[in-house]
Amino acid sequence: MVSGILCSTVTPFGDSDAIDMAAYARHLKHLHLAGCKGVVVNSVTGEGATLTAAERAECVAAARDVARNDWCVLACVGTGDPSDLLSDAAAAEASGADGLFVAAPPVDDVFQLTAVMSEVRQASSLPTILYNKQSSAPWTPAHLAIIVREVPGVVGIAEGNFAQLAQTVRQVGAQAKVYCTRDSYIEAAAAAGAAGAVSFVANVDSASVVGLWRAIESGEPDAASFLQGRIAELVNALLAQNLTASLKAAMNQLQMRGGRVRPPLSELAASDVAQLVSLLGDRQKVHS
Repeated sequence: MVSGILCSTVTPFGDSDAIDMAAYARHLKHLHLAGCKGVVVNSVTGEGATLTAAERAECVAAARDVARNDWCVLACVGTGDPSDLLSDAAAAEASGADGLFVAAPPVDDVFQLTAVMSEVRQASSLPTILYNKQSSAPWTPAHLAIIVREVPGVVGIAEGNFAQLAQTVRQVGAQAKVYCTRDSYIEAAAAAGAAGAVSFVANVDSASVVGLWRAIESGEPDAASFLQGRIAELVNALLAQNLTASLKAAMNQLQMRGGRVRPPLSELAASDVAQLVSLLGDRQKVHS
């Protein structure tokens, strides 16, 4: 499985609420050219729960069309109706995904989680990253080690709980790669042995996020610390309101065509957009 920066990408919607596929393709190509090693499509950031099965498949296919080499397309499954988990896994493979990014389902114990992940693996032969969501998953590094050991094909853990990331690396690192999912901690995660990061900030400042990882790899601590601080500022601003709405507003300010959000989300108020503008002022406008 890939190492480096994966962008959890937004899904741009037009005024009619349909996906703006032209804008989506431009954004994906920009991420590839910026040096992202791949994307996670149909995630919470991408409003995956609001997409139809056909739209989710279309997003996977669009990401697959960007490049064949040095570009990993992960289809997020499990963020919407639980009954769609297995069919989405199978559809992602049919649409050309390189792997699955499975949001840990709300089950009661690790044995149930093992059973669900085994069913996913039966529905799709794609290598799988399990996303241990900080907000809803109680899974400890010991639990995650059980999943990696008992379910062949689980090749990565996206650790949402940074406090236990180093321990997760120690528990599963010999068998699976561990990824940071918190942009504010990429530098520290790499020092703990993370293989990469799943980034939402890359949607609006891929140069800083990719540059951070390259600085880490090339042993430039001063550059890495500077870029991590720059990213942390943006994280704080984006998380002050709804993340997806903030990302899209920021992208629109940068002429990157983030588009609209779908209900139940709401667009940012004008005053909230204004607060982003000053921070975004020195970020390069990358799309016309």
